[in-house]
Amino acid sequence: MTTKTINGTGGNDAISIADNGAGFDVTLNVNTIGPFVDDTIIVNGGFGNDDIDLSALTSASGVTNVTINGGVGNDNLTGSQINNTFLVSGGGEGSDTYQGGADNDTIKAQSNNTTIGLAGNFNASNSVETITADGKTGVTVAGDGSGNILDFTGTALTDVLIDGGFGNDTITGNDDANTIRGGVGNDTINGAGGEDTFLVSGGGEGSDTYQGGADNDTIKAQSNNTTIGLAGNFNASNSVETITADGKTGVTVAGDGGNNTLNFSGTTLTDVVVNGGFGNDTITGNNQANTLRGGEGADSIRGSNGADSLFGDNGNDTFLVSGSSDGLDTINGGNGTDKWLGGSGNDYFYVSGTTGNLDNLTSIEAIDGAGGYDRIVGTSGNDTIDFSSGNPSLTSIEEIDGGNGVDTITGTDNADTIRGNNGNDILNGGLGADTFLVSGSSDGLDAIDGGDGADTWLGGSGNDYFYVSGTTGNLDNLTSIEAIDGAGGYDRIVGTSGNDTIDFSSGNPSLAGIEETDGGSGNDTITVSNALATSYRGSAGNDTFVVTTSSAESAILDFDDSGDDVINLSNFGLTLAQIQALSATEGANVRIDLTSAAGSGGAGTGDIILVGTTLASLDFAGNSDFII
Repeated sequence: MTTKTINGTGGNDAISIADNGAGFDVTLNVNTIGPFVDDTIIVNGGFGNDDIDLSALTSASGVTNVTINGGVGNDNLTGSQINNTFLVSGGGEGSDTYQGGADNDTIKAQSNNTTIGLAGNFNASNSVETITADGKTGVTVAGDGSGNILDFTGTALTDVLIDGGFGNDTITGNDDANTIRGGVGNDTINGAGGEDTFLVSGGGEGSDTYQGGADNDTIKAQSNNTTIGLAGNFNASNSVETITADGKTGVTVAGDGGNNTLNFSGTTLTDVVVNGGFGNDTITGNNQANTLRGGEGADSIRGSNGADSLFGDNGNDTFLVSGSSDGLDTINGGNGTDKWLGGSGNDYFYVSGTTGNLDNLTSIEAIDGAGGYDRIVGTSGNDTIDFSSGNPSLTSIEEIDGGNGVDTITGTDNADTIRGNNGNDILNGGLGADTFLVSGSSDGLDAIDGGDGADTWLGGSGNDYFYVSGTTGNLDNLTSIEAIDGAGGYDRIVGTSGNDTIDFSSGNPSLAGIEETDGGSGNDTITVSNALATSYRGSAGNDTFVVTTSSAESAILDFDDSGDDVINLSNFGLTLAQIQALSATEGANVRIDLTSAAGSGGAGTGDIILVGTTLASLDFAGNSDFII
């Protein structure tokens, strides 16, 4: 090897060493360094795989700046012990090994679309403090074709993209806002601090492990039909706040071939489809409208809040619901035997239906509430919800609720609990001892057919309204209802605005916990019987109260003694004079004592109390108030 001696002039020298076109080696030894003063050394490697070693050059030599350009080829570049600048230009200069010195060293791009290729591993031991685009655009720091460890925690990155290239790489950013692409291979990527962006393009980049670190981090697709592969489990601990298609189409977030847990409850998903891939996966969405696919295997999928699109694909899949806020999901079980499953609490299974079909369910064979008080709940529209076919089957479902709207609900062959809710609904119990629920005053006039079994119309703990319509003594909207039970609160049976005939004297249905019967507006005929000791109200219209000989003590709350309302006592065979004799003032009311009246049932017959009526206002001479 020929030794060249370079002597400085004692002034400010610029020393340039250039390659002759082939690979060459440059080594500056301490014995060959002249008396430099504020001098600059420039080494241009040119073509070929060069070895440039300036490590012996120290500040004692008088040199203040060293610039090294490896040029084309895979070079080994070792800087001096003072400030070194490694220059790279364009996209074909190869993958170089960099070793800085004791001072601040920089790798700098010289042109737009430069690729700064790194050979092998890179970390703080390379002693490169900065890699910068230096104002240029499209600058990439790229790993080579092997699986490398690229750790930039000790290096400032300025306007550059990190690309792992081929191989299974481990890439770690710094506390700045980094942009990192794993490239082809199954990579492990850690953004460290800062708001980092992880880029994925196309469908063959492998399954990567992401760790966002502090601040808001994003995985972003760069092209249409991109697959963002996730290795292993993914959840909030990955600290990735957003996964986005970034305006691209056909973007999929895909699990690998293992049995993975993919939980996106802490991650915003924008225009992407999640696919669990192979394996028995557990997939959880977020509060948005997600599209989640199980892929192969027996998967468990929960959409969470939002109107989600859930697909089981192959395998026996389970779709999970928890609480009351999961939203109206569209669920397609796909192949296999698929189930919609609740948890240990009180769960809401939201459905929509038309013409007997559950429109949002396809290939779901079973609905299982599991623990708690669980409901199937319709929409605010007009739903048709029919479980009479047994497909899907119902297990541990405590209530079927049509939601608002005019709904048609048909239960199973078992004992169902059905609530029409707001709207004039059509409710069919089917087989079994069914219970139809009413709550409050806004449930509407429902047509209820209990079907086979002992069926009950049941109120709750509050003040409930049981709306009925009747003609010729029949309750037209009730069929095969054996009992009406108000349960707690002050409960009313209420007629329509038409001319209703309301008669419970036959005892079918039986009455319990009913405090008042109200005919509603219209000219109503209400039978006062021993079905229940209760109060009666005609409301607006010319109403007739028919008193049976077996009536219990009852109160008529709004008897209109001006001639509009009448009391029919014809069952007793009394004269008006006898009725007058049986009547007495009691406080602000009139009591008609029918207990011992002729033709009455004796001691079991109750009195009639006319609330707010005076004895003097009653007509005992004509037929305006009494029918005898």
